[in-house]
Amino acid sequence: MILNGGLEDHTNLRRKNNRIPWKRILVILCIFTTIIFLRRRHRLSLFPFKEKPPPIVPTRDWEHRPLSGCFDPERVERTDYNLTQFLDSRPRHTLNAGSNMKFEMECYDFAGTIRPDERYDDMTSSLIYHTYWRMDLLPFDQREGYTIDSFLATQDLSRSRLILWTNDAAGLSVTPVVAKYLMDWPGVFEVREVDVREMTEGTVLNRIEALEGMYDGSAWVDGDAVRLLALWNHGGIWFDMDEILTRDLGVLTEHEFVTQWDCRDDPNLILNGHIMHFRRQSPYLCEAFHIMATEPAPTPNSLDWGAFLYQKLYRRLMHGGVKPFSVLPWCFTDPRNCHDDISFPNPFEKDPGSWKGLNWSDPSGEGPIRDGRQHLEKRINQIWSIHLHNQWNRTFPEGGYIERLLEKQADELGVRKNKRNAYN
Repeated sequence: MILNGGLEDHTNLRRKNNRIPWKRILVILCIFTTIIFLRRRHRLSLFPFKEKPPPIVPTRDWEHRPLSGCFDPERVERTDYNLTQFLDSRPRHTLNAGSNMKFEMECYDFAGTIRPDERYDDMTSSLIYHTYWRMDLLPFDQREGYTIDSFLATQDLSRSRLILWTNDAAGLSVTPVVAKYLMDWPGVFEVREVDVREMTEGTVLNRIEALEGMYDGSAWVDGDAVRLLALWNHGGIWFDMDEILTRDLGVLTEHEFVTQWDCRDDPNLILNGHIMHFRRQSPYLCEAFHIMATEPAPTPNSLDWGAFLYQKLYRRLMHGGVKPFSVLPWCFTDPRNCHDDISFPNPFEKDPGSWKGLNWSDPSGEGPIRDGRQHLEKRINQIWSIHLHNQWNRTFPEGGYIERLLEKQADELGVRKNKRNAYN
């Protein structure tokens, strides 16, 4: 009995050990799924002190290099830049609320506090806007026209004009969409061809070979170079062609700025130039040119002259004791680029069933914000742009929030056009 009992116990133990531990597996799967959800939805780093992604380039190789002297008063005096007025003055608005603005709607609320006043009228007597289109990559069609329409419908046209830069001005000017803008908006809209030799004259870039072969297959390197050269020669605001502008950007121009890449605090992708403002012959741009001229040529289809350049310049300015340019918070111009709880709905998909805890359409709702649709429209009125991140082959869904926004802008554009025709 003892032997048989011992054998039975041993057999039962082997069976027990051979059982698949389903409960443990389920617990592990639940934990793993939760981790994936949190990382994708909220972009959380579970081990923030261990996850150190490699730097873009070795930090010591560029952060501690000295500035080239563009901010020396004697040097600035030989340019059109007013160092005292622009760097030493106290701006009316601050562009940094002192937090990362990822909690609830605080970024949008902060954007709503920045409004034009009488000082805005004094500082923006004339403002040039710039954008860029490569004729050899994609045709200029109605999708691109929406960006031009948004400029015409939202900016102060009494003091603003737009230059559309291109590598083929003759070809672009006769396309049906562009030809109509040229006919309807003379003095406000114009097309210019990029002349690298002319635009780099008098700068350290006029002798680097990288500019001659800058046209890559994505218009990344040449687009990044053109924006800096256009602002150096003319000053003003740059915006990419994948934007839908929603507010007058002129109120922000007491600052020179680029934008925050997103809300995720990735140390390798901090700054973006899809919308930027610099004054003519700004020493910030002068220092950027110095970096471009003294470092290896950019890799085609890379961010070497874009996000990576701005980050190098920003840190080098601080190390050199110079107040850096400003950075617009992520939601000001790219409200899609944060976690799902606070970012805008996908503009290329149908409107969601709800947003921010409210049914998308609820006629029975109470209060000034009755439903999710009204809540989103309120936030659109607080920011300055919706960045579409290229996606040129995608269309906006019928009846979606982007289509309604474009219809509203088309109505405003019609009113402005009628007033302009009546005045002329």
